[in-house]
Amino acid sequence: MTMLQSEAASPQQAASLVQPAAPRASEQVFAEWCESMFARFVGDAAVSLGFVGVAGFEAEDAVRTLGAAPQGRLLRPALLPSVVEARARQTLVVSGALPGQAGPNSEQTYLCLPVMVEAEVAAMVVVEAEFADKAAFTRFTQTLHMGSGWLVAGFLARRAEEKLRLYDTAEAALTVVALVAQCGDFLAACEAAVTNLAATFDCDRVSIGEMRRNRGHILAISNSAQFSRNLRDVRHIRYVIEEAVDQETPLMWPPLDPNDANILRAHQSLSADANGTVILTVPFLNDPDDRGAFVFERPSHKAFSNDEIEILMSLVAVMDPILDEMRLNNRWIGFKLLASGKQQFKNILGPGYFLAKTLTLAAILSLVALIGIQQTYAVPADATVEGSEQRILSASFDGFIAQVNAREGNHVAKGEVLLRLDDRDLALQRLRLTTQRSQDQLEFDRALASRDRSQMAISQSRVAQADAQIALIDNQLERAQLRAPFDGIVIQGDLTHAVGASVTRGQPLMTIAPAGDFRIALTVNERQIDDIRGGQNASLRLTALPSETFPLVIEDILPVAHYGQGQTRFSVSARLLGSAAPLRHGMQGVARVEVESRRLGDIWFRPIVNWLRSTLWSRWLI
Repeated sequence: MTMLQSEAASPQQAASLVQPAAPRASEQVFAEWCESMFARFVGDAAVSLGFVGVAGFEAEDAVRTLGAAPQGRLLRPALLPSVVEARARQTLVVSGALPGQAGPNSEQTYLCLPVMVEAEVAAMVVVEAEFADKAAFTRFTQTLHMGSGWLVAGFLARRAEEKLRLYDTAEAALTVVALVAQCGDFLAACEAAVTNLAATFDCDRVSIGEMRRNRGHILAISNSAQFSRNLRDVRHIRYVIEEAVDQETPLMWPPLDPNDANILRAHQSLSADANGTVILTVPFLNDPDDRGAFVFERPSHKAFSNDEIEILMSLVAVMDPILDEMRLNNRWIGFKLLASGKQQFKNILGPGYFLAKTLTLAAILSLVALIGIQQTYAVPADATVEGSEQRILSASFDGFIAQVNAREGNHVAKGEVLLRLDDRDLALQRLRLTTQRSQDQLEFDRALASRDRSQMAISQSRVAQADAQIALIDNQLERAQLRAPFDGIVIQGDLTHAVGASVTRGQPLMTIAPAGDFRIALTVNERQIDDIRGGQNASLRLTALPSETFPLVIEDILPVAHYGQGQTRFSVSARLLGSAAPLRHGMQGVARVEVESRRLGDIWFRPIVNWLRSTLWSRWLI
């Protein structure tokens, strides 16, 4: 595709596009190509070449001349629109006079041919020429297209060289990194790094140092297991490291660019003391707590090239995290904890880290609450409702149940017969004893009439014995009827289905308790029994009445321990202060005994502290 165009660029834009650049080694190749193309048409009368050049792109809107023939010519500002158009269209663009026709001001024909490398415009071939006819123009463009293929090959070769250089860089980096990674100790890794770098890059000396409190500190010097930090050269190396780290850029003496604005006083001083050696300092600045530099020293006739500088910068960038990780792992645990706390403190005060800030704020508020908030310390205890007095009715003799008049839950009055034992055997025995007494009394009367004193004594003793036995039988007959000792309720002993069953003497049959008078039996864990005192207030909630709270007062602590459910507990007696109307015998619940006002943290963590004291004390005894 061709296009005629005669517009010129603005002076400012043109000036930025045609400024000559510093010569490069690769630009010699482009210059030779331009001279070869220019010489190709020197003897051709139909083609008159004025300029053949190769332009490269440094940025989106910046063009620089890579090569030109005749030598020293620059790209005309008037060609800028054609260059931009050819780059955008990625095809040949022709402007100026048509082939075979001279313009009004003897204007030439301008050709802009993009050099395509891997579907991208790598450079632009620019030609100024005059053509006698269209045939000459066609022949020239064909030659130009074929010649541009050589440029494509050149660009591909350059890219291959760059890839090979990157491969070499990666290989060297992996070799040194592998040797460093094999070291388990930080200082040993530093010594291995500088020694291998000195051998790999043919350096007289390689040093590594880090910044400590804004001062350089030498860690290792190649081929030197030990060195004195007071030596003059070591001090100069320390100053060199400080100079590079402060400016946060690689420094070299002598500098590649004479107009380099960086401060190089320490480098110059070290070079002068070492007979003019070449010094390259590459800092590592990835972490504010890990700042330092590698210092490379060579003889004066072996300067560092740009490629070597890039390789060394890459190596330092790769080794820095590895060495930093070793440094952190080899620290004493106290320093690790201190550094971790310092980092967390920075995270909390710095931007971001919302979760850390939230957790820290929650921890601070929790600590303030644990220390500042006062709360009533209460000891929990299992509670059981019992009667204030409980009377057990038991069998007074071996026998059988004849009649049952009450069962569990029945209210009874004082003196009411609750249960009667079968007394027929006692009644018959009493009848026999009464008859025997009558006979003995008759014999006594006869002896009295006959004045038989010995018979009188015998008969009188038999009568007395019969009276005693009858009195005993009468007492047993009375006790065969179990009566209520007071007004109350039967809380245990349902014998309505046991009429006729045999009972033994002393066997409990029924338990009676007052109907409205209760006491609360508490069981307290042995770990908290020391906090319980008589007269303390408490509150009770029953399982059957979870919405009601009953006030209590502690009366007595029984010095008897009971083991159950894997715990040792003590019994505590409490008295109900409020109304006892809703209570029933045997109700279960939980009571909270109010001890004193304590800090919230003391309430929560005192059991743990006491357990630790007991455990540690027992372990120490062992």
